[in-house]
Parts: sequence; C-alpha cells; structure tokens
Amino acid sequence: MNAKAATGSRRKVRVKTIGFGRRLLATLWDGLLIFFLSFILIIVIAFVEIFAASFRPDKDFPITQMVFWTGLLLSLFYYVGMWTSSGQTVGKSTLGIKVVGKNGKPLPVGRAFLRWIGYIISAAVFSLGFLWIEFNKQRRGWHDIIAGSYVVDADAEFSDISQVEIVPSDPGKGWVWILLWVLIAISPIAL
Repeated sequence: MNAKAATGSRRKVRVKTIGFGRRLLATLWDGLLIFFLSFILIIVIAFVEIFAASFRPDKDFPITQMVFWTGLLLSLFYYVGMWTSSGQTVGKSTLGIKVVGKNGKPLPVGRAFLRWIGYIISAAVFSLGFLWIEFNKQRRGWHDIIAGSYVVDADAEFSDISQVEIVPSDPGKGWVWILLWVLIAISPIAL
C-alpha cells in the first residue's frame, strides 16, 4: 500500500467538547439527585441507628459524620459507576453529553476515580477548577486534565485522540461565568 492510501484512511475526525453552561446544568441536576438519595439513605441509617441505640443507650450517634460520609461515599459510587459504565450520569444523559477518555470510550475505574478526586480539587479551590473549563481551548476542567477525560456530545464517536481534532462547541464567554461565579460567591455574604 502506498503512503497516500495509508494517510487517506486516517482522516481527522472533528469532535466538539462541551462548554461550561451545559456541564454546569448537568452537574446541578446530578447534585440534586445525590442530595435526594443521600437524604433518603441518611433517614434509613438514622432509623436503624435509633433502633440499635435503644439496646445500647450509652453510645452516642454522630449524625454530622454520618451525613458527611454518606454523601461522600454515595457521590463516589454514583460518579465512578456512571462514568465507567456509560460515560453518562443522569444529568449528562438528560443534556445529551458524556465523559470519555482519549480513546472515545467510557473511563476505566482508575481514571474515573481520578476524575472524582479532581472534582474535589476543582471545587476546593473556590471552584476555579470548574471555571477553568471556560478558558481551556479544549473545554477541560482540572478534573478532566487530571483524569485525561473529555466531555463530548453523547453521539460523538472516535477511537484515538491522535486522529481527532478537538474543537469547543461554544465560542466561550468567560466573563459571563466569572460574573456568575462572583455573584454566587458573594451571595452568602450579602445575606
């Protein structure tokens, strides 16, 4: 086979990455779902603990720790499970987007766990890791960079990032998201 035929079969595929707005909506949807599921799980655990405490009244029930660990573990299993199975959480599925690795497939468990840790890091630094999505040319937040992931349209298919041209699906309006971020950050202070 000649060189021209070999390069002709390796055409570049354009894949659009999803910008901040749709990703924010998907994250809010997932956050509400996790909050609701955590609430139900905490009520069940509390009833079990109250029942068990009736047999050992000398033990304290650490409700604050239970709420924290329940939410954290539920979040871990939810996100890692969804990202490894289909690449879509409920929020991402609703908005027609998915998380993929550089091979175009859902993330393996290790990378999904890294992405979840990246979520925590992105949120812990005043949510700047999420805001980074708007300024990164490939629309990747810190968690995406840490895990080597991309957020693309649900129907996007590709097999190797070296054969893919990553383009943003939106022109980027960084100043709008910075303004929204500042308003959200100062709203508790204003109250």
